[in-house]
Amino acid sequence: MVYYENFNLSISTKRFFSVYVPNKFIRNNSGVISKIFSAIFNNENILIHDDEEQTLDYTFDKDAIFALIKVELHERSIGEVYNIGTKKETSVNELVNIILDITHTKTEIKFIDKRDIDNIRRRVLNIEKIRSKLKWIPATNLEQGIRKTVKYYIENNG
Repeated sequence: MVYYENFNLSISTKRFFSVYVPNKFIRNNSGVISKIFSAIFNNENILIHDDEEQTLDYTFDKDAIFALIKVELHERSIGEVYNIGTKKETSVNELVNIILDITHTKTEIKFIDKRDIDNIRRRVLNIEKIRSKLKWIPATNLEQGIRKTVKYYIENNG
């Protein structure tokens, strides 16, 4: 935003949070969704740091991409900061239960020590600005996104 304010460059800022991609856990075991899927499909325990009540705002990749395009193509977005998320707070406990239900698995959950980076208990984005100014809202809820992720895995690794 410094470049926008000082040099009048056409810049906008997009703040993404917990974007998940159906094929990410196959290539890269980072992020809570990837780690849960990796544990399930490798017949390992699901490891949860701290307890299962910390929350995140999980955004499906296509929703994040459509929001990015909307911001980039709209001239009213220049000089603005937009949060890209779902405005839906989901606990790790809820997430694990959704995934276990969809995958029909009974994988065991093990609680391990809290990490130094886990100092924020609740993470949810306010998306009112992008909703009202650019008329964007996410199209995929968490359960739909998890179902698409499972389908991708089965079709590409089953």
